[in-house]
Amino acid sequence: MPHATAQTYSISDKICNSGDVVADLEALRAAGFEYIHFSTRWFQDAPMEEAEIKLWEQALAQTGIKVLDVHGTLTPKVNLWVDDPDRRALAFELLLHRLEVTHRLGGDAIVYHAPNTIEPSEQVYRYLVDGLARAEETARDLGIRIALENHYDAELTNRSLEICFERFEPDYLGLTLDPGHANLAGNLEWLCRNCHDRLMVLHLNDNDGERDRHWLPQDQRGTIDWDLVVECIAKSPYNKPLQLEVIPLPGSSAPDAGYLREARATLDDLQRRITQARQKDSSPTD
Repeated sequence: MPHATAQTYSISDKICNSGDVVADLEALRAAGFEYIHFSTRWFQDAPMEEAEIKLWEQALAQTGIKVLDVHGTLTPKVNLWVDDPDRRALAFELLLHRLEVTHRLGGDAIVYHAPNTIEPSEQVYRYLVDGLARAEETARDLGIRIALENHYDAELTNRSLEICFERFEPDYLGLTLDPGHANLAGNLEWLCRNCHDRLMVLHLNDNDGERDRHWLPQDQRGTIDWDLVVECIAKSPYNKPLQLEVIPLPGSSAPDAGYLREARATLDDLQRRITQARQKDSSPTD
C-alpha cells in the first residue's frame, strides 16, 4: 500500500464542540480534513446509545468525512487491567462494543490505553493480555486492529508493549504513538527506537513537558523532539494520513477556521519532512 499523500489528513473529533455534529464536520471538511479520529464517549463506563451511533453514521454520510480510527472506551476504574473482576468484565464488553462501533463507522483500528494510574505488576500485564486475547477473534472477524497507546507512566507503558508485542502478531496489535504522553513520561526515544515497526495510529500533539496540553505539533512553547518523531514515522510501516489529537481553542464554540488552517499547515510541514526522510532512506548508497 502506498504511503498517504500530503493532501490527506485526519484530526480527532475532540476539536468538534459546537453541539452540531454536521456543522462541525463540514468545518473540518472545508479546512481540508477528510478524516477524523472518533473519540466521542470514549471516557465513560457505558456503551454508546444506538441513536447517537446512527446520528454519526448519517452525519458522516452527509458530509463525506470518513473515520480513520477510533478511541477505545475506558476509565481509571473500568479497564482491562483493573483488579475488580466485575469492572474488568465490563471493560471487556465495552471493548467489544467499541470494536462494533469502529466497524460501523468505517475505521480500521481502535486505540486502547496502556495501563496507567496503577502500580506496575505482573498481574496487571496478565489481565491486559487476557482481555486482548479474548477480543482477538471478534476484532479479526470485523477487520479491526487494536493499537495500544503510550501513557504517562513509562514503566507501565514500556513493559506492556514489550509483553503484548511478543504475544500478539502485528496484524492484530500495534502502537498508538502519542508524543505528548511520551514527553511527559520521558520515553519518546524508547518508543521510537523499539516500537516504530508497530506504529498503527497517530495522536500528534505537543506540550511543554508539564501538562498534557494537546497543542499543535511544533508549537513554539512545546518541548517535544519533532525530529525524532519524524524519523520514527518515516522508518515505520505507517501509511495512513497524519493525524492530530488537539483540543479546541479556549472559549471557542466550534472548530476555528484559522486554527484549522494552521493545523493543516503544520501537517503539511511534517508530511514534507517525513517524505524527505523516506526518500533519503530509500536512496541507493555507494
